[in-house]
Parts: sequence; C-alpha cells; structure tokens
Amino acid sequence: LAYYEDTQYYEPHTDTCKYSILIWINKEPKKFTGGDFVLTQSDQTIECKHNRMIFFPSYYMHSVTPVSIDAENRNKGLGRFAITNFFVSPN
Repeated sequence: LAYYEDTQYYEPHTDTCKYSILIWINKEPKKFTGGDFVLTQSDQTIECKHNRMIFFPSYYMHSVTPVSIDAENRNKGLGRFAITNFFVSPN
C-alpha cells in the first residue's frame, strides 16, 4: 500500500516482473488533484479514480503525476492510496 500526499510523485520507471496491477482507493469526494498514472512511452494519462484498477505489462515505462492537496486536508489520510501487485511468470 502506497500513500501520496502533497508534492509527492513517482518518476518514470519499469517494474521487474511480468505484469503489474495498480488499484486506487481514496475517500470521496477526492480532496487532492494529480496522482494520475502515466504510460510515458505512449503518452497516455489515466486519471486517478477511486476503485479503479490498471493491469499492464511491467516493462512499460510509467510514472505518477505530482499530488496536490490543500493545507487544511494534509496529514489526514485524504491523499492518494494505491495497492500494487506484481506477477511473475512461472518457470
């Protein structure tokens, strides 16, 4: 489980497994902006929405846009939560 709050992001990278799954969970209405998932090689941005899941080949270069949250909502657990799972192929 990963948590992103104000100004936090993830730089472009690949994962070292066969497939990656990302599931977003956050309180509604959303109190932050950003935290979107970007497939950098194809310049596709997928909006961070509660209960959305993304399944993709791990070798795709990907990143997360910076999260922005108002000062009044910081440190209250109102930012971007993501569950990540990695799958490897059996030998």
